Amino acid sequence: MIKAIKHMFFIVFLLLGTYEVKANVFASFVEITYTGSFPATITYILNQEATTVQVLVKSYPEGTTVKTIDLASGVNGANQGFNDVAWDGSLDAGGTATSGVYLVTINASDGTGSNGWELLSYDTGPDSWYWSSGGVATNNNNPSPYFGMVYVTERSGGTSGNAGGSETIRGLYMHYPDGQYYGFDQAVAYAPGNAGIDWGALGANEGKPTSVYVGPDDRVYVWSLANNGDATVTGGVAVGDAGWSLASIDTVLSFYTLDNHSTISRAIVVGEGADRMLYTVEQVGSRYGSDSEGPTDGDGFDIAEVRSYAIGTSTGVFTGAHTVVIDSLTLPRAFALEMDASGYLYIAQSQQDTLAETELVYGLSKWDISGTTAVEMWHIGLDDAPPHNDPTHMATASSFTGIALDESNGRVYVARRQTGGRPLHNVIGYAMSDGALLSGFSFATALSIVGTDTTNLSGGGGNNIRDIFVDAAGNLVSVNSSSEALRMHSPPDGANNFVTYSPWAVDVDNGTVISTDLEDFVSTDNSGVQMPQHYTLSQNYPNPFNGTTVIEYTLPIASNVTLIIFDINGREVATLFDNRQDAGTYNVIWNGVDQHGRSLASGIYFYQITAPSSDRVTRPFNLVRRMVYLK
Repeated sequence: MIKAIKHMFFIVFLLLGTYEVKANVFASFVEITYTGSFPATITYILNQEATTVQVLVKSYPEGTTVKTIDLASGVNGANQGFNDVAWDGSLDAGGTATSGVYLVTINASDGTGSNGWELLSYDTGPDSWYWSSGGVATNNNNPSPYFGMVYVTERSGGTSGNAGGSETIRGLYMHYPDGQYYGFDQAVAYAPGNAGIDWGALGANEGKPTSVYVGPDDRVYVWSLANNGDATVTGGVAVGDAGWSLASIDTVLSFYTLDNHSTISRAIVVGEGADRMLYTVEQVGSRYGSDSEGPTDGDGFDIAEVRSYAIGTSTGVFTGAHTVVIDSLTLPRAFALEMDASGYLYIAQSQQDTLAETELVYGLSKWDISGTTAVEMWHIGLDDAPPHNDPTHMATASSFTGIALDESNGRVYVARRQTGGRPLHNVIGYAMSDGALLSGFSFATALSIVGTDTTNLSGGGGNNIRDIFVDAAGNLVSVNSSSEALRMHSPPDGANNFVTYSPWAVDVDNGTVISTDLEDFVSTDNSGVQMPQHYTLSQNYPNPFNGTTVIEYTLPIASNVTLIIFDINGREVATLFDNRQDAGTYNVIWNGVDQHGRSLASGIYFYQITAPSSDRVTRPFNLVRRMVYLK
């Protein structure tokens, strides 16, 4: 029966496109189904076909591998897209797991890899096409139920001219790691929390929202940038849970009242709890925007500075003062920033080439901000970049609009606009250690380059690349408003592998699946009754079902809970629960009918639980699982 379920899912997947890709391979969206008897089913997404996959079952708390499931290329478990692997409960040493808790890790390997920059994303409408995307980020928190999620902001709203393009209205969208829509449908991929922010009211011009960042606690931050054509200067930061559910949306910096901040081009968040810090690049002159095509450009900005906010555990609008990290005299054209694990800041500046030359505006620099005054560690030269098509173009290392770190390989990438022709290198790689230009790590996102094979990609263009990010495996993700495309490219790293840790574990003693946040599994309230310690959402049972099915979830604290059913097209068909509940374990029965009591057709459905914590400090919970209804 499990195979039948997965075959149904592959039908949906294949209808959306069939393709072979090479990438830095990794597994994501790991789920485990276990209802008290074996087999337990482990499902996950691979962003490419793997040469080999090892699913390792480990005992807790020892961490000893007790079962190894080896999978080769071309079989279920090593395929690009959705995979399922059954663990029958057997142990390598003999016997069966009759008690205990078991963790799961997935080691995906590509024994060949790529010797050049190679397109790995879907690159087919409508999933890949945006009218004017502004920002991109990935969830690199391993493990997390949302590990691998790609977030994209549409900053203007419109319909891409690429084949198969559909209207993308302003807001935040979610994608799988290969570029396909989360839930395989735009309606599901368009984050529910967009309904809580009127992006159009912030100004008719581009920049609302501008870009996106994922914090270490899975929360997703989105902000806006003013434009010279706006009637009023706006700019703030909103935050939501990993699924950007409507109930989770909170405002960190006000969009309309700019008392302690200005309009924002880029932001990052580091630390958790009391240590949570927001770093921003803010435009502080009299002109605002995302472009720098000339000294009087209508979308250009005058001056910027780098700021920080010690937001800690605060909720609602943060009203505290900001700290100037790097002032506008030092980095007048700052536009984007990133921070490495050691706390060093990397700043990209955006200035038109002739002005960069005359004003000595260096496109990329690294800073030590541990003291009271920021200290520059290095900056690149004005021409430390591949050439433009136009030989008269000055300061080739200018007009940088995005920045991304690949710390595992010591690389910092920047996105370059205004290349003087299309396509040409609009992503450029440097060494994090000293800023040296890295041979072979610059490329054009409108190309797929493997050895001597250079392929022009559909969508063309590359002049207006807006933002870049590096996923957990080292693949580069980009958005471009000229080619109107979201794209993922694998770097020329050759053979590679990646280990993904499941956010779930098999609890044989209690016949269920639990979170792998394994500090404690249960707590005791004042009456001595054991209470759940973590949010969980179990796989419905039975699954597939005919008649009724049970959905079980647990709440560690009192929460406002919403449990919704969606069909395969992302349409909401039933709300099973929408109210406040105390901490505890709950079971909800669904009988396959919609909101109006009408029987639904057989097929694939999704159920989503949203439970932002009552104290607004504990990490919000948002998860989607799938089920099959068979009449």
